[in-house]
Amino acid sequence: MPKQTFYKLPQEKQERILAAAKKEFTQVRYNDASINQIVREAGIPRGSFYQYFEDKKDIFLYFLKDYKKEILCGFSQCIRELSGNFFAAVDAFVAGFIEETYREPERGFRIIVSEPWIFELIWTDMIKQKTLDEDVCRMREEDRIVIDWSRLDLEGQEEIDIFIHILGAVIHDTLCDVFLGDEMPLGEAKKIFHERLDSLRRHYEKRV
Repeated sequence: MPKQTFYKLPQEKQERILAAAKKEFTQVRYNDASINQIVREAGIPRGSFYQYFEDKKDIFLYFLKDYKKEILCGFSQCIRELSGNFFAAVDAFVAGFIEETYREPERGFRIIVSEPWIFELIWTDMIKQKTLDEDVCRMREEDRIVIDWSRLDLEGQEEIDIFIHILGAVIHDTLCDVFLGDEMPLGEAKKIFHERLDSLRRHYEKRV
């Protein structure tokens, strides 16, 4: 998180620094992003940057928090609308995410899959009850998001953890195929995701 000196800056200067960070992080992959480019765009000395942030990761995580909040709130809404059906929520949310990223590439959502640890950071929080309820959306008790694990053929927390890891890997690999390789048509991208998710659904979802 930013140092206290950052919060003491005028609002206009804070916004200018964050706008420069957003421009850099959404144009190149995280590992290629440059503090020099950020400070040049923001019009501040490089030394000043370290008065406000520890390092590149520090400003990146601060910049990422709005994206993260938007993603987690969107997923929590899918969970509520689909009555806790985890597979249905993942299907609807990821397909919508792919479509939105195609429709508005300037928003920079591709950064989420540019490095595995970035995706893992968000994916882990997507299925944490506490994160969804309190840290992100501040849900009222009667509106709490509940993933209905009884729909899935899983026994115990260890199997749930393994399933979450496998599903996360499938989603991450699919998004990488869609956004980090040669650009593919939207219809093909969504079709690939649906096929991969269905293969997991057949294995893990209980037959009713």
